[in-house]
Amino acid sequence: MPKATKVGRFRASARAVASAPLTSSPTNQNDSEDAQPSATDGKEVLSRGQRKRLHKREQYLKREKMVLSSLRLAALEEQKGKIDGLDAIREALIGTSGVSTSTKTSKTSAKSTAYAPSSNSCNTNKSKKTLANTEISHMGLVLEHPSFQQNPFVAIQQHLRNSLAPQAEKLQAESIQRIMNDDAAEAKKKEERKERQRDAKFDKTKKRRGGMPSNRSRR
Repeated sequence: MPKATKVGRFRASARAVASAPLTSSPTNQNDSEDAQPSATDGKEVLSRGQRKRLHKREQYLKREKMVLSSLRLAALEEQKGKIDGLDAIREALIGTSGVSTSTKTSKTSAKSTAYAPSSNSCNTNKSKKTLANTEISHMGLVLEHPSFQQNPFVAIQQHLRNSLAPQAEKLQAESIQRIMNDDAAEAKKKEERKERQRDAKFDKTKKRRGGMPSNRSRR
């Protein structure tokens, strides 16, 4: 059997193509092959380094979005704090007045426990209710005051000075008295130390004189 040459193979393939029916299968196959890369585009087409960079970019955008949201929330809280500043001032005033009144009520309750321990809780509850009512009315007057409406912080400072001035004077007097007592105790300790040193020197000189022989005994 003779060997098939290149010319013979070409002619056989040409005859097969000419005898084949005209169908749309080759074009459809080519179309599907052309459409295959478009179906597999996106992350599959990207290389490994590109996918890494894309992932890092997405993570960065997420973090930036979280930071922006937190800053926005902080700005909203700050604005809310500025708007609700009067409420904070009200709470501060109630707290300072409550501390001063609580000290007074604690002193009165301590005195009353020696006489009527059973009715102490009732009296404190009543005093708390009356104190709350008086503080609410007092707070309304404070908010309506023109100086408070003009500059609330200066008004609060003046109120604290007026309310805490007696306590400050008392504390200052106690501190001065404590300093004086400490100075007196320190001076007393120094004097006692000097006396002990003098006594020790006197004992040393006395012992020294007692150990030395007199001139008459030498003669």
